[in-house]
Amino acid sequence: MILRCPQCKHAMKYQAMNGNLEDKRKTCVYCNRSFSVKSNILAKQPKSNNAYKGFKSAL
Repeated sequence: MILRCPQCKHAMKYQAMNGNLEDKRKTCVYCNRSFSVKSNILAKQPKSNNAYKGFKSAL
């Protein structure tokens, strides 16, 4: 799934190990802020490249 950091707005990939996202947190690889996974999901399963629209690459 694709998550968006609420602070710096970068999008990043996240792979859930199980279906429970209630208490999961992710640390942004760009700004180091920790945030809730469940409330910052952009796309669960990209079906096309449109899910990556606005995806900022670090390259």
